Amino acid sequence: MGPLWPASTSRAFGNSEFLTLVAAAGLLAVASGSILALPPIAVLVPVVAASVAGALFIRPEQAILAAVALRCIVDLTWKIQVGPLNAMEAYTGAAVVGVALLCLMHLRRVGASEVAVPAVILTTLVAVAFVRDPGIDGVSRALKLVAPWTLMLIVPVLVRTPQRLLLLLRLMFFASLPAVAISFAFGLTGRRFARVAHVDRLLGGYLSVTEHASTMFLFVMIGVFFAFRAERMRERAIYAAYTAAALTGLYLSYTRAAYIGLAFGMLALLGLNGRWRLLVVASALLGGLALQSPVFSERFSELTSSVGAAGFEDTARDLGSGRYWIWSHTFAEYLREDPFNLVLGRGLGGNTRHSLNIDPHMDALHILYQIGPLGLVAWGWALSRAFVGAIAGRRSEAPLVSELSALLIAIAVGCLVNSMLTNAFISRAGPAWYFGAVLGGMLAIPQMVAAAAEVRSPSLAPVPASPVHSRAPVAPSPSV
Repeated sequence: MGPLWPASTSRAFGNSEFLTLVAAAGLLAVASGSILALPPIAVLVPVVAASVAGALFIRPEQAILAAVALRCIVDLTWKIQVGPLNAMEAYTGAAVVGVALLCLMHLRRVGASEVAVPAVILTTLVAVAFVRDPGIDGVSRALKLVAPWTLMLIVPVLVRTPQRLLLLLRLMFFASLPAVAISFAFGLTGRRFARVAHVDRLLGGYLSVTEHASTMFLFVMIGVFFAFRAERMRERAIYAAYTAAALTGLYLSYTRAAYIGLAFGMLALLGLNGRWRLLVVASALLGGLALQSPVFSERFSELTSSVGAAGFEDTARDLGSGRYWIWSHTFAEYLREDPFNLVLGRGLGGNTRHSLNIDPHMDALHILYQIGPLGLVAWGWALSRAFVGAIAGRRSEAPLVSELSALLIAIAVGCLVNSMLTNAFISRAGPAWYFGAVLGGMLAIPQMVAAAAEVRSPSLAPVPASPVHSRAPVAPSPSV
């Protein structure tokens, strides 16, 4: 159960100063030559990507943490062009290829994963779908579908202890500080708002409102987790300020799916930690504040006013900004497809190949329309195994393992609720990356539980008899 090639070869690559110098010299030569013909920023991004890729093989345990955390910064670079792609898309491609190579290096351990079989199923379906829709757009869509699975496979292999999982969350906290600060500053100054569905909604530093809201949801959950763990008032105040800033950005996005996902996520997190009183107080406070906002009230008014005198079916077009009608209409069209498309999906980009020509605004349908029902089965398989492992970790006697399990379960619940209401995670490169890391952490929990149990109750080897207590057999005395 180890790397694909011998450990001695891996050590030679990891410890060879000569190879490191050669790689650095080559990278410097390429960068120096290309900077004469390209803008500096177009050279910087590939250099950083190549450096990260090299680190993936030299120090994979550290590099995988950096690759996940750096996503928090890379998602803000969507305006930077690197050839036909922006920096965010280029990073996604480089990171997915690097992590996929890591999976090949640790093929035996990856093959023993509980999600190895569904990963093979999904990869095969994506490959078939790509053949039907080749080109640069097909590559982008394929990477978005595959990216979460590469992390689900490699995170349990390289992040084997609760301390390393906690370190990953801390790195994400520090890496997300610019994104949270930008979102909060833009919200206060009224910059970077987009008018969507007749409402001015905050974009922050992100390309879309949905991506901004989904990412801020994740940062809020991380902030609350660290605020609970903080022992000093100063640390707790820092985490509380961070959480409040991220929550402000999420609120000003006016994204109902993210609101509902956050509500379910916080319900799971506070409930699993037994903080019911705090849950009631926070719900009452936030509910009262939300009701004071006319925009917030308008965003949720459909839940109570959409069913009018005309009946539900006549008003369903307006429910959830038309989501119910989009779901039912596009699904009915999908059922009329030929048997080949019903089984394997319409191919990459098939989520918009219907009469409405828009995304179905639900990640489950996004998967179904592109790679078919087997793709949904693969996702359901992986999700079930991840939740089973994390729930077992919640019952662990190791406090850190139990706390991390509760957080990951809560984030996953919020992500699933959010993704069932809109195209929030699977179709978004950044949120999909985070979601894959969360599921990978959940799949790593069982080995952490086993390690903690082994430490608490080590196996007892037979103890040899002490010379003090051992006595030679006494010869019977002769009878008189």
